[in-house]
Amino acid sequence: MTLKRVDKARESPSSIAAKLRERLLTAAAREGRFEYQRPEHHLVRKRRAGETSHAVSYSRLPTHEQQLFPKIFAFDLHEETNIAISPAAAFSLRCVLHRSRPQHASGKADMLPFENPSTMTALWDGLALPSSYLHLANGYLSTAQSHEIQDGDEGATGFALTVYSLSKQGDWSMALSHNSHTRSTSVFWSLQDGVDADTLVNDLCDFQEYGWHPMLLPCIMFASVLRMATERRQSIKARLQTLEKTMARINTYSADSNIAEVFEQRHFSQELKQLFELLQSCRHDQGSREGRYDFWRSFHTVIKSGFEYTKQFMQAQIAHAARAQDYDHAFAQHEDLQEWFTLTWIQLESIMARDQDHNTRVDNVSDMLYNLVQQRDIRPQSRIARASQRDSQDMKFIALLGSIFLPASLIATIFNVSEFVFIEGAALFGVYVGITVPFVAVMLILCTTREELGSWFGRRIYRRAGGASDENVEKGHN
Repeated sequence: MTLKRVDKARESPSSIAAKLRERLLTAAAREGRFEYQRPEHHLVRKRRAGETSHAVSYSRLPTHEQQLFPKIFAFDLHEETNIAISPAAAFSLRCVLHRSRPQHASGKADMLPFENPSTMTALWDGLALPSSYLHLANGYLSTAQSHEIQDGDEGATGFALTVYSLSKQGDWSMALSHNSHTRSTSVFWSLQDGVDADTLVNDLCDFQEYGWHPMLLPCIMFASVLRMATERRQSIKARLQTLEKTMARINTYSADSNIAEVFEQRHFSQELKQLFELLQSCRHDQGSREGRYDFWRSFHTVIKSGFEYTKQFMQAQIAHAARAQDYDHAFAQHEDLQEWFTLTWIQLESIMARDQDHNTRVDNVSDMLYNLVQQRDIRPQSRIARASQRDSQDMKFIALLGSIFLPASLIATIFNVSEFVFIEGAALFGVYVGITVPFVAVMLILCTTREELGSWFGRRIYRRAGGASDENVEKGHN
């Protein structure tokens, strides 16, 4: 049975989505945000009782309105859409791929890889792509969203998905629509140079038998996200290992009491600067990875919704099938693709868990590095403290000598003994010695025991004051 085409994905000119899209395109043209990029047009198609084919065409800059929509896509979507056969037996996948895209500027809306608004509108209308792409491509957030297209009592007859990703390893975006009546999937796919487009196209060629499934290209891109996440994790891990090895070497020097020699080396300051730069880069990358977790979860959620939609529309169509067995192959491919998606997500969850371990290791290295810097900064202060201690000891010795010579000088002045006379008849010298030696001894005793004497006198005064108060209390009672 051939169904009449019901294309709810295409927006009417009077709809809110169409008006908003027109406003966004007008604003983009006014801001000069159109920069043409040469696209590739991929068509994966299978006709009933035929083999799956994958054709590719390359477009040049369009020169007139007739060339706005790719000729490779100009065929009747309804010529093989018989609901009595499995969707895996007849389908079409139309993909517009941009292997490069204009450089993204942080905090600004994206450049659009088209010549002007009319070329983008023609492509979007021809492939019935979701206008939500223009809202998400504002340059601020990496996110993914999807929605089902309802058609009254028939339930979901279409599915739309939009993904927008900003990453240091390469920005990319995707807009996808699927029509269950025509069994056709349309995709706009834009990649930056950092994303390995050859691997993605090879996956499309290898898995073209799954081209009927609307989640094929999102799953291929989800696996690419895993590869990029793994590469980024390996880069962070390599820098973290460098930090840990360097810190272990310095700690070994410290254990061998050679840390002073390490501090005195000329290249130590430069090495310390490099360690701080590595630590800062690790912290920055780990922080950005934590921001990627929300995107991974949102991408996982929309793909999961796409699998649920696909299962529902197959179950709705199998009731009209001449033979239910014809759908067995499609359900098997559905489960196979879903298993790949599930394994990819499990690995991403594992990476998120391992990142927590990396955060702990980065914190440990950070603490060790800051302790090392404190040790280096404390060394000059320790030298100053030791020098002050030596000066204090020298001053104490000088004061001790003064406590000897100053009393002797006082007694000599009193007795007018200007010099030591060791001749017979020097009567005052004996008196001088007899007075000076005891006087100096008393001065030394007072200097060395002044704290003990002070505390002893304090206790005596306290006891006497306490005894007097007790006597006063007894007299008052009497």
